[in-house]
Amino acid sequence: MAHQAGRLTGRRRRGTLLARQALGGEALAAALAAEEAPGVPAPEVAAQRPGGARRWLARHWWALALLAALTWALLYPYSADPGRGLATWGDPVLQYWSMAWEVHVLRTDPLHFYPRVFDANIYYPYPHTLAYTDHLLGSTFLVLPVILASGNVVLGFNLAVLLAFAVSAAGAYLLVEDLTGNRAAGLAAGMVFAFAPYKVASIAHLNVLNTGWTALALWALLRLWRGGGWRWSALLGAAVLWQGLSSVYIFYAQVIALGVALVYLALAERRSCRWRGLVRAGVGLAAGLAAVTPFFWPYLQVTRETGITRTLDDALQWAATPALYLAVTRYNFLWGGVLSHFGGGSPERDLFPGLLAPLLGLVGLVASRRRERWLFAALVALGFLMTLGPYKDVGNLRVPLPYRLFYEVLPGFTGLRVATRFVVLVLLGLAGLTGLGVEVLGRRAAGYWSKVEGRRSKVAEGRGRVPTLRALTLPRSHALRSTALALGVLLVVGGFATEYRSHTGMTGAVSGAVDQPVYRWLAGHGDGPVVELPLPAHDKTSPFANLYSTVYWRPIVGGNSGFEPPAYDGIQQIINTFPAPAAVAFMQGIGIEQVVVHTAALGNGWPAAERAIAADPRVREVARFGPDVVYQLAPDLWMARLVAAVPAGAPVALPDVDGAPTQLELLGVFLRRAGHAVSGSGAASYHHFALPADGRLPTAAVLPAGDDPLLYGYLPSEARLTLGGLTLYGRDPAAPAATMLSDPALPGSYGGGASFALRLDGGDIARANGPGGSGGGPQRAALLAFANPAAGDVTFHFGSETWREHLPAGLIVYRTPALPAPATVAVDAPAGGRLYPRWARLEAPADGAGPGLVAARPVVLVDPSLRVTGDGAVALDATLLPGAAPAGDTMPYTLTLDIYQLPYGTHPDGHYGYWTLFVPPGDAARRAELTLDIARKAAAGTLDGAWTSIAAWGGPPDHGGFRATLVVAHGDTVLGTASLFTFDLHDWRARFVSPQAQTPLFLPVTR
Repeated sequence: MAHQAGRLTGRRRRGTLLARQALGGEALAAALAAEEAPGVPAPEVAAQRPGGARRWLARHWWALALLAALTWALLYPYSADPGRGLATWGDPVLQYWSMAWEVHVLRTDPLHFYPRVFDANIYYPYPHTLAYTDHLLGSTFLVLPVILASGNVVLGFNLAVLLAFAVSAAGAYLLVEDLTGNRAAGLAAGMVFAFAPYKVASIAHLNVLNTGWTALALWALLRLWRGGGWRWSALLGAAVLWQGLSSVYIFYAQVIALGVALVYLALAERRSCRWRGLVRAGVGLAAGLAAVTPFFWPYLQVTRETGITRTLDDALQWAATPALYLAVTRYNFLWGGVLSHFGGGSPERDLFPGLLAPLLGLVGLVASRRRERWLFAALVALGFLMTLGPYKDVGNLRVPLPYRLFYEVLPGFTGLRVATRFVVLVLLGLAGLTGLGVEVLGRRAAGYWSKVEGRRSKVAEGRGRVPTLRALTLPRSHALRSTALALGVLLVVGGFATEYRSHTGMTGAVSGAVDQPVYRWLAGHGDGPVVELPLPAHDKTSPFANLYSTVYWRPIVGGNSGFEPPAYDGIQQIINTFPAPAAVAFMQGIGIEQVVVHTAALGNGWPAAERAIAADPRVREVARFGPDVVYQLAPDLWMARLVAAVPAGAPVALPDVDGAPTQLELLGVFLRRAGHAVSGSGAASYHHFALPADGRLPTAAVLPAGDDPLLYGYLPSEARLTLGGLTLYGRDPAAPAATMLSDPALPGSYGGGASFALRLDGGDIARANGPGGSGGGPQRAALLAFANPAAGDVTFHFGSETWREHLPAGLIVYRTPALPAPATVAVDAPAGGRLYPRWARLEAPADGAGPGLVAARPVVLVDPSLRVTGDGAVALDATLLPGAAPAGDTMPYTLTLDIYQLPYGTHPDGHYGYWTLFVPPGDAARRAELTLDIARKAAAGTLDGAWTSIAAWGGPPDHGGFRATLVVAHGDTVLGTASLFTFDLHDWRARFVSPQAQTPLFLPVTR
């Protein structure tokens, strides 16, 4: 019996090997034989399969050629004429411009290609504007020979799109075929990863299509772990580099996928690890990351210099819901009419992977014996969670998701906003599981044929029953293998092609869209910056501005990209008043050379504007092409002169950006370009300026010309130059140090209190705990600036001396006596009052300048305090020092709680409401309180403890994230703002109310 059992086991094994050979070939049979041998894990054998380039090519050339042919077929008619148009007139226009710009720089300045390529010609005068979106350099380099040979960038761009599909298919095919030895399984994985409905629907987003390098990197990492050589290390490094050059989004997906793979390998295959392979994997990863870092550096610079970043609420706007995994583009031939109603109105939200892939993936997960199924399952699970965004609310509990962790940990991740793009991880894992499912089914089918082969062998040996005629006519093993493989490929390709076929069209010729005489004229008449009017608002920009600029390649003020720079809205509002004198002066200041006016878009007001232009000697008409007129501006680079007046390399403060946000933001751009560090307070759109953490003020500062410098730590006598409505101040060298003590841009600001104390050293000012003695160092006087809400007796402690001064209300600037450093100065408020420190500075004692009051200025000071009272209600308590109203001015001050949907200011209908409390003009300090029930939009207010009326308005949003801002105004003039709190509104309930850190607001009396 034992002998007979042994014979049966041997026959079963031979039959199984024959069956597996029939589907997967000799290499698969060798791998499976080793898999069934005791103590030899299949992954090691897979890593050591014999090869050679010729044998490898002989095995795979037809599969790779088939995937390339499928790319052309599944994307027809888009693929039929790649040298003419684009997929759509939307994002492909932006991406085409990006590739054209990169080719232009390579042709005109190849020796300085990096970093010049990132200083693209849009959004002048900002630098690094190519980094406002994916630069796509990897795609450009791949098709550069075609572009240089043909001179046709459109052809190169469309070939890059087709290559993105083909490389994705090839990468997944090679990964799964190498794991299984089964080419039908590899083809199934390639089709899922490359042609799933989400990928085809994203044909307009070349950066989303460039996923193949991630599959290749995963393939190389698995090979290296199992003992692969240096060629696999080179492949890993190249795949990491090229993924980073091809798509920022997918690069982060690649980093996450490799991290998941390393965790899987460490847990499931630690015995398979070879130290040499591990070292080679580390070298490959390090080399790839080091090579790609210079191309990520401009993105970090943009974030640092302008504050460009995406909030978690941005990511939430583009997060998926489970239902979106049933959504498919309406252009899909099979599923479009059935599932398109699940869609979210954008290809980014059409995440349906088809029906065949999940079914085969389930088979692979349940029935496959390969350990890699857990790796692929982990990629599917993590990718699914990543697409859900940073968090999910479950009742009153906010559950953080992996996206939030990567947002906090990975450098540069804050620049991403479309969480659904991490579906690439789902597709990669699903592709792997699908391949395993095909392998399992293939084994089962081959097992049936192997039994028939065995029966036929028995008959030939006279040991079995005569089989049926069908069995007797089966082909022998070689023909059987070929037939089985062909049948498997036919089923895989036919099934997936049927599910994934979608309509893909093409626009008209790009050359015809840009062929306009005004742009040809610009190409031959100058090289300076150009602006086209009217300049569209930020939510109306079009990539056609980029497209037209490819004719003349001069810097343009407008443009289109993933972001608009912080000053764009302000620039648009100023420039569109052309030919107003202020608009002309502004454009001269930033260096605009020519203005193109499309008069057909300006309506009936243009004749009057032409008369004004004729009367302005700074503006001269130089060309006219029907409704398009070109004007030349006389040069007057006053911003450059302001920058030149700052000592070389000196840091510069912009302490009141809110006073002239557009001009000061652009001045900051020119200052940084000249090598100056820039700090400040206030914001230009989303760019919030910050002061040095210790509050120390630089010697140079620029303020709006109408500002009182005493509010910001500088003296009127220190004005150096006034141009274009801005004044440059340079602190007197006799004042070695100045420190801001309270400002919203300063961490750890002083609040109001009954007293404050400062420690004065030879060149430093710091907070102290109370009065103290003096040292024996050099004699120093100090200027102290603080707000005194009510007139009264203020007490000063200078070392061991105590002085008392009767001071008025307002901003007080007081000079101390000369004190030997180090010394401590303490100031006490009038009885029952409070003082609000603003700034302090050291000075050398001056002849005839004794201690005492230097200046008293009117100032609007608001000291807000916020309490969350529960049940979605907040109470704002604010002390207001209104300043001094000009004679005859009866305009009230207003405190407005303004609530807007997040991302703040981007939703046309996102205004949740405002609640305004009025404060009469005058010098007396007032206390205002406003209590708001957020969900009910009900508010009550008091002024100095007495009931007061509130002006209120409520808007339509009833769900989502919101931010509340305090807006302080005098009449119709906004003096300043401060963020108060954020909250979420779901099911008509306000939840997760989060107060912001509060600090006193020192605001000018007027703007």
